[in-house]
Amino acid sequence: MAVFTSTTGPVLNGSETGVRAQFVRLLISNDAVTDFASIEISVFAIDDNSVNTPKVPLARQAFSLSPSSVTNRTIPVSGFPIYEVQLSVTTPNPNIEVVVTTVGVDAGGKIVDNQQYLYTELTTIPALTP
Repeated sequence: MAVFTSTTGPVLNGSETGVRAQFVRLLISNDAVTDFASIEISVFAIDDNSVNTPKVPLARQAFSLSPSSVTNRTIPVSGFPIYEVQLSVTTPNPNIEVVVTTVGVDAGGKIVDNQQYLYTELTTIPALTP
């Protein structure tokens, strides 16, 4: 069995471009031919008005993804100056064959500049934040 847990880290929502993401969208592909993957997603809002601001849970989803299939999840982040996406992927095969792309999108579904994270850009963490 293999487990890969990662994060986008805190994402500034619109501070550079003035355009804020209304939603964070996760596109998840299980490229394994025979193995199901267990996916757990956590999304947090972070206020930027103070030091040592706690993460506020916005969403937590857990689901199984069939072999050779793709899903997407859309989670509202409107109104939050900073958000973070964490995810955990568990597969029976030590070679994880799940690929995730995380993007912030505006109300029209367009990708917000500087809010797209490919799987290779995510930071490995030991566990999801409880």
